Amino acid sequence: RLQAAGRDVATDGTSFPYRQSIVIAGLVYALIGWWAVLRLCESWFPTRVAASAVLLLATGSFMLWYTLIEPTMTHAPSMAAVSLFLLWWRHTRDARTPAQWIALGVLAGLMTLIRWQNALFALVPAVEALTVLVAAARAGDHRRVKEVLVGGLSFTAVAACVFSPQMVAWKAIYGAWLAVSPVGPQIRLASPELELTLFSSRNGLVAMTPLLYVALTGLAAFAWRHRRDGVPMVLAVAAMVWFNASIQDWWGSDGFGGRRFDGIMPAAAIGLATALTALQRWIRAYPQWTVAVLLAG
Repeated sequence: RLQAAGRDVATDGTSFPYRQSIVIAGLVYALIGWWAVLRLCESWFPTRVAASAVLLLATGSFMLWYTLIEPTMTHAPSMAAVSLFLLWWRHTRDARTPAQWIALGVLAGLMTLIRWQNALFALVPAVEALTVLVAAARAGDHRRVKEVLVGGLSFTAVAACVFSPQMVAWKAIYGAWLAVSPVGPQIRLASPELELTLFSSRNGLVAMTPLLYVALTGLAAFAWRHRRDGVPMVLAVAAMVWFNASIQDWWGSDGFGGRRFDGIMPAAAIGLATALTALQRWIRAYPQWTVAVLLAG
């Protein structure tokens, strides 16, 4: 329409209107993602605590950069997709119907289609399903075993179907259904750079986002108290750390902060909410020490 009106605008998909629409979309995806994180945190914490954790992470982590400065990259939609996936997992966890298993598979395929490393977050329902299967088998509940097996298979099949466009692209470009670009960084799972990935001043995850020191410590405490929910999340986060530390350019190339960890934001928010709850209790119990610490600082 701009070109028809006489404006000098290219219609090849790379001019300002196209780029601006992607920028706006990135902001919208980020807002959807943080909304989903908020609703997920509200499963265990009061809204005020959950909102405080979300606000701190949204403004105090590398996600702010990929929301406002470089929203054309995949990190905002990736965070949103993982957040919606975990929110739906928690919402349907206690009595998941076949249709809900399928919907969970759609979300899993979507988040993997955006960034294929996000498949690691499928560990969360996988650990849950395995736990239920073991308990049902020990109790002799064959109906429950069948339900979980059918649901898990449906989840896997649907997720694979949603992810299939990426597999078709890999097959067309590299000749294999599951492939990694030969010109991209190598993945060395046997020798991860864990210390550097976490603590290096070269885009180390917690070095560049110190708030995650508190959040990840809180996540460990959450997993200790809520093992059914927390342990699968800790395993997924640990798997993501191991994987990202195994990439040849573990620092994320020219990115800002630990950009490849966008998917851990929901779990980090839960950990931060846990820490804020503990801090709230400590302040109420020892107000004089709180004042002393602030004055000392």
